[in-house]
Amino acid sequence: MEYLWDILTASYRVAEESGIYLFLGFLVAGLMKGFLNGKTINRFMGQQKTSSVFRAALIGIPLPLCSCSVIPVARSLKDHGATNGAVSAFLISTPETGVDSISISYGLLGPIITVFRPLSALITSILAGLAQNYFDVKQNASHSIKHVDNPDKPLIDQSCCSTDEGISSVSEDKRPKMREKLIHGMNYAFKDLLPDIAVPLAYGILISGLLLQPYILPNDFFNSYLQQPIFSMFLMLIIGLPIYTCATSSTPIAAALILKGLNPGAALVFLLVGPATNIITMTTVMKTMGRKGLVIYLLSITLTAIFSGLLLNLVFTTLSIKPDVVIGSHSDLLWDGLKRPFGILLSVYLLYALLKKVLRKIKSFIGGRTG
Repeated sequence: MEYLWDILTASYRVAEESGIYLFLGFLVAGLMKGFLNGKTINRFMGQQKTSSVFRAALIGIPLPLCSCSVIPVARSLKDHGATNGAVSAFLISTPETGVDSISISYGLLGPIITVFRPLSALITSILAGLAQNYFDVKQNASHSIKHVDNPDKPLIDQSCCSTDEGISSVSEDKRPKMREKLIHGMNYAFKDLLPDIAVPLAYGILISGLLLQPYILPNDFFNSYLQQPIFSMFLMLIIGLPIYTCATSSTPIAAALILKGLNPGAALVFLLVGPATNIITMTTVMKTMGRKGLVIYLLSITLTAIFSGLLLNLVFTTLSIKPDVVIGSHSDLLWDGLKRPFGILLSVYLLYALLKKVLRKIKSFIGGRTG
């Protein structure tokens, strides 16, 4: 019982340190959702081979799309005539980072990694997109647009998590007012996006609390068994490739691993690879772009992640900064009385999300047995 209490206490501390930053990220995501014109996104990621890649990468970095909506929106871009390079860039930059993950990175990982994370995602997505267009010689030069029900409908509103269709179906003659846009954005942030990542975020925080315990992961584990940074990077690469970890929920795990001695470069590899290379995404890439496209996609992510990790380690070494000292240090600048309410609110909500999922599983199991 004492061990369980230690894990829960450590997990709550992580939630308290990250809560205010996370809610700030959701607020910004909601504002972007309400005021961002999706048709502009569609126009920017058209048929130009080079410029569309840069545009797709830049748009994907802050874009407030929940994890489940990245794939259908990317497929929609392809149906609207986007090149394989633009689709690849969008598939990488969008899940690897976002306003919510950037904000929680600032609170848990410090400013250096917070800058490196979206910058690495941007470079990775651009290189992958350019390579996709260059090597994919069989790509249809005409990029014919497939049939879509409403080609003028903003792509941002094709999120599979969105349940509010009131604003997205508004005609051009009756554009939503400022208040309606704001309500629509906040509904998306706190009714769609937050519930969508609540369970994996709860898992991430609980896992971080577990990893912080010395009887689970000794404090000298990485220094004793993985002294060479490149080995730990490849280990994080192997772990991150097949599994799904969203950008937000992987952040507290990375912070806990760095506190246990993992070099920041290896943690960055985990943060970059996990969100963009899960089985579902790789299957989609293969169906959309073929086997060669999948190979280009994976190689681009792998090589750029390793290079970014090595560069990040060099920055920490050159500046003589100890990674474990930086972790969570910026959050210490905030008054505890400001952090605590958000930590409690986040903890209660995540607990509610977990219990709701468990009860739903039990109900489904009982229904299956009685049926």
